[in-house]
Amino acid sequence: MIANILINNLATILVLVISVVIPVIGILIYIFTSPPIFILVDFPENTDKNRTAYGNIKVINKGYLPYARISFTLHCENLLTGEVIDFPIKTSVPSLGKVDIAVKIKDDFCGKIIFTASKMKVYDVFLLVYKLRDSNISGSMLVLPDCLSSEVIVNNTNQIALDATDYSAEKAGYDMSEAFGYREYIPGDSPRSIHWKLTQKLDSLIVREGGKPISRSVLILLNTGINRGEHLPTYKARDTLMETTIALSKSLLENNMEHKIAWQDQINKEFTIFEINREDDLSNIITKLLAVSIQIDESSCIEHYVKNCGFNSFHHLVCISTELPSRELIQYEKITVLLVEDGRNQESYEEDEAMIIPISSDNIETDLLNIMI
Repeated sequence: MIANILINNLATILVLVISVVIPVIGILIYIFTSPPIFILVDFPENTDKNRTAYGNIKVINKGYLPYARISFTLHCENLLTGEVIDFPIKTSVPSLGKVDIAVKIKDDFCGKIIFTASKMKVYDVFLLVYKLRDSNISGSMLVLPDCLSSEVIVNNTNQIALDATDYSAEKAGYDMSEAFGYREYIPGDSPRSIHWKLTQKLDSLIVREGGKPISRSVLILLNTGINRGEHLPTYKARDTLMETTIALSKSLLENNMEHKIAWQDQINKEFTIFEINREDDLSNIITKLLAVSIQIDESSCIEHYVKNCGFNSFHHLVCISTELPSRELIQYEKITVLLVEDGRNQESYEEDEAMIIPISSDNIETDLLNIMI
């Protein structure tokens, strides 16, 4: 009987050692080591709207300790629309092993999707404690707009001579081959600008002001700012905004019309402008266009344009916006406003010197046929 008690006590002690001591040792080892866990995210460089993109998340353990659970959340954010999709991930990984997790993404709207992740929770083999680690996930995928393969015709009724030069009637410039006007000399004026014949005739120093050349090209101005108090555009409206911008640019290229695309970068607070002379120029800025952020802005896109380019710097200004610019700004320019709407609410109309053309999300190609440049 005594022997039986001793045997049972030894068994109890052994169970106690296995159930308590070993986990404690395992936890101590876990606490004083850094989990060598690495995560790689692999998605295609681009996909089309409404098409499923298949990606892969690879969890790699380069250490000798197994980890019973690793959890984190993969964030997929469309920079253009602001839409965010989260994928909660939970998995285990053996020592010196790896796990592949398949992920599917399908977006109804174009834009640049960036991949980030929350901190990882890495648990020990007994699921008793965990450590937080940075996931260090980064990556992106473009969701391309439908209009990249569409054909839109721009009616060029003015037969613009792209190599001709116009001069501003409102503002002096640097081109001394064309006189803007004449005035009396002001200290600081270049001696080269003095008009000696008029100076001799009027017996006073007279300077000649140079003309300001006006570009014969077209500027596509993308509105990325919304007035405070207004609602931010819907996902669908932002998608249409970008579809329209790229479709119009492609149409101008097909009509051999040089142009530029500009917008206010709301992240860096800079006015960006790109020259588009060929298909490659447009392709080179697709990534930037699809990452455009639309935010509250105290200044309208036309105010940013005037501040950086001046009035009448282009033959024709095409403003693509989800809201109508103020009348005070559009009355001084030869401007067409493509007013993006979720649905067709009105027909095209004129306001002062501007032509207002509603662009419906469901009827972009037909609506673009109304543009006259």
